[in-house]
Amino acid sequence: MHTKSTKKERLKGFFFDLQVQRMRKSWSRFALGIMFLPLIYVVLLQSDAYNLNSWKLQIAQWIGSSDASNMLLLQKLAAGTNKRELYQNGATCISYPDSDVCVATGEVRFDTKTSTFHLTAGQRLHHSPTSVKPYTRKKDNITMSWISEVKLQESSATAQPCQFNHTSPAMVFATSGFAGNFYHDMNDILLPLFMTAGHFRSQVHLVVVNIRDPWVLKYRKILSHISRHPLIVSPPRHWRGGEREVHCFPGAVVGLKYYDNLVCNASDVPDGHSIVDFKKFIHESFSLDFSRTTPTTQRPSLVLISRARTRVLLNEEEIVGVAEEVGFRVTVANRTTTSDVERFAEMVNACEVLVGAHGAGLTNFLFLAREAVLVQVVPWGLDWASETYYGGPSQRMGVKYVEYKTEVDESSLYGEYPMDDPVIADPLAIHKMGYQVSRKIFIDGQNVTVNLSRFRETLVKVFRMVRPEIL
Repeated sequence: MHTKSTKKERLKGFFFDLQVQRMRKSWSRFALGIMFLPLIYVVLLQSDAYNLNSWKLQIAQWIGSSDASNMLLLQKLAAGTNKRELYQNGATCISYPDSDVCVATGEVRFDTKTSTFHLTAGQRLHHSPTSVKPYTRKKDNITMSWISEVKLQESSATAQPCQFNHTSPAMVFATSGFAGNFYHDMNDILLPLFMTAGHFRSQVHLVVVNIRDPWVLKYRKILSHISRHPLIVSPPRHWRGGEREVHCFPGAVVGLKYYDNLVCNASDVPDGHSIVDFKKFIHESFSLDFSRTTPTTQRPSLVLISRARTRVLLNEEEIVGVAEEVGFRVTVANRTTTSDVERFAEMVNACEVLVGAHGAGLTNFLFLAREAVLVQVVPWGLDWASETYYGGPSQRMGVKYVEYKTEVDESSLYGEYPMDDPVIADPLAIHKMGYQVSRKIFIDGQNVTVNLSRFRETLVKVFRMVRPEIL
């Protein structure tokens, strides 16, 4: 009995000593923290990036938001002095060569009738109100005249009460400008939208100005992958009565950053998304195969994009015949076929070779599986444009690229101009006269009759690329 009580007392003593040691360590840490508080306070006061006002602003935003990650995600969109300004003032506007982008953290109220964001969490702007046209063609004055302004207003005195409260930020873009042209849909809107919104992982509200309902319907699968929320339209549609709606968000992005022609710099993109990631995203949106293996026992499939107005392949039927003789299964896609983007995406994804003359239809190479081949017929005088808009981008996205450069006698311009005219003798001189001059001649003013013998050689080369074991 005495032995048992002694063991219990020793055990109690051991745990008591252990608790005392833990308490001493806790008090030591607490005292050390108290000692460092004045130093931290001095550093913060002297810091340019984190002044007292910015800390008050950020603390207020953290308290008012259930998810502080919104702020961190928004801050990724700014760099350098703009990032510091966003920390300090809760808002910043960034001027890029081709677009303007404004970012605000903390509560904002958006009035759909006036297309105005009221900054209601104490955010400050260099100029208030600030207006942004959320489209990526800033240098094109004619195109930008079609785009509505979105305002950011510092004062909250005129802000209407919230009707709809959201837990994810807003992102504003326009569907006007060149929208409707497939190349510009991808290059000017959807690629910048993906690069700007991708790191939000669908937790962002898309706000559309200058909405075109057919455009939204056409790309609904892509938009629903960028955001899981219904679109917000500004100004409200007239058929809904044009009633004002006031939406409250924990932050906003007005405008999209434009990188280049179907190009992006991954180091400048939040989370480092690349142009290949964009292609994968497009494939995911339409449930397409990114990498596909076709049984080599089948004849390789070739889709030929048929043009009806300019840069028309005048001997299209003969081209189809030659392609079939080489060994391809050929499908001709006209404007009706290509206008149904979801159906045509599946068709292109299932083929191994996509062929067409220079033009927006070649943007459908985005739907090709990896290692498929794009064949571009390059009309006279369009070498630079063909490489810049389709040749280079397709290769960067993992598509094999082959071009068929037409000779001058394959162009309808041959015979229309004397042989010593710059159109024939020096196309570069025409391009130096400006885009409007060169476009009238080379883009809108020519058709092509390909040399079937030369084109056969190109098709044989392509056949060997997709069926190396046969030839």
